[in-house]
Amino acid sequence: MQMNATTKSAMEEYGDYLFKGSIILFIAFTPIYIALTEVAFWLILVGYVVHKTGIGQSFLRTTGVGIAMIVFVAALAFTSFFSIKPLHSLAAIGAFRFFLLYIMLANYEMQEDFASHLTNLILYMAVVWSGVEIIKYFRANALRLDIFTAHINTLVIPMVVGPLIMVEMGRIKRGIFVLFLCILLTASFLSLSRAAWLGTFAGITVLLFYWNWKILLPLGLLVIIAAFCVALYCPQSPAGKVINSTVKPFQPGSERTGSNMERLQMLKDTVAIIKKDPFTGIGHEAYKYVSTDKHIRISMDHVQALATTGLIGFAAYGWLLFTLLRRCFQNEKAGRASTPYDPLHVLYICFFAAFIGFLVCGSFEPNFFSSKRLRFVMLMLGLNECLFRAASKETKESTGKRPVPPRV
Repeated sequence: MQMNATTKSAMEEYGDYLFKGSIILFIAFTPIYIALTEVAFWLILVGYVVHKTGIGQSFLRTTGVGIAMIVFVAALAFTSFFSIKPLHSLAAIGAFRFFLLYIMLANYEMQEDFASHLTNLILYMAVVWSGVEIIKYFRANALRLDIFTAHINTLVIPMVVGPLIMVEMGRIKRGIFVLFLCILLTASFLSLSRAAWLGTFAGITVLLFYWNWKILLPLGLLVIIAAFCVALYCPQSPAGKVINSTVKPFQPGSERTGSNMERLQMLKDTVAIIKKDPFTGIGHEAYKYVSTDKHIRISMDHVQALATTGLIGFAAYGWLLFTLLRRCFQNEKAGRASTPYDPLHVLYICFFAAFIGFLVCGSFEPNFFSSKRLRFVMLMLGLNECLFRAASKETKESTGKRPVPPRV
């Protein structure tokens, strides 16, 4: 029996309210309690289905990114059957339900203003969270800050730097953004994560020199010289120790020798695994059962993906990362063609730079299958897609002309 117009209208309105409210809940509680974000995720899905049913639209519109996601999950499922623990490996694939966040945001007709408010909410959440973690760090006299904070900030910092250098704003707002940047950078530094530092530097570099790569070479030389001076003249400082352990990873007595040796062992284990099972690897989530060292939380996701899923899964993994990067670039390119360097276009550049920085940070560290990182990065990339679609829709409605979308 077909629904009447009143019922469909009520479903559309209720689904929209539930979808948007649940996304706000998801973002606000990401750093606080993962169980709340889990509940929020399912509420988002329910709101999405109800809203789409009310307006009579299909639930999914296949894009290049969506196809790559499906292929990647299918490759994981296939290689899991060859795992030393097939049921365990198959069960772990459930973490990829958060790919649906990207799909839902990419297919939802959201207003540009609301999508922009969600971006601001992510910024405020990261700043408040970092501030609380910094206070806890000094009160507890901890050795290092929660590394998850630094990995989230790797995504958020370009969203602060971009408007600061590309968007006209008043002194008060600029001062607030500078304060936010200081808090985020302090939290990342106190995590003592070399990968997060490198990822943050990579993201900011892409942002600063996106259309001016000729300036990048002199900057790189200056950074190398500065690092050399710190390592030479201040070897016992925290920065000096980190630089020395990076340049001389296996030097005796280094604070980082242990983790570097684990990375080396990880490479050896991966080579041995690929020689034996080149196409399927040993199965998702099986690495920790065969590795000769406990280095499951090392930020070498590409190596771990190769060992656990073989050449089949690794190829699908590479294709997925490529399609996500390409989509970020296509959105930026389309924004540049219509309204170059307006706040929304700047935000596209920030998303692109943030994702590159996150990949340099160790991909979806500590491994691609960490639901904590995965749910947040899919939210960020999905919001980028959502902003583009919302802006395109509003442009079409205001001008009566259909904008040319980027190819997928």
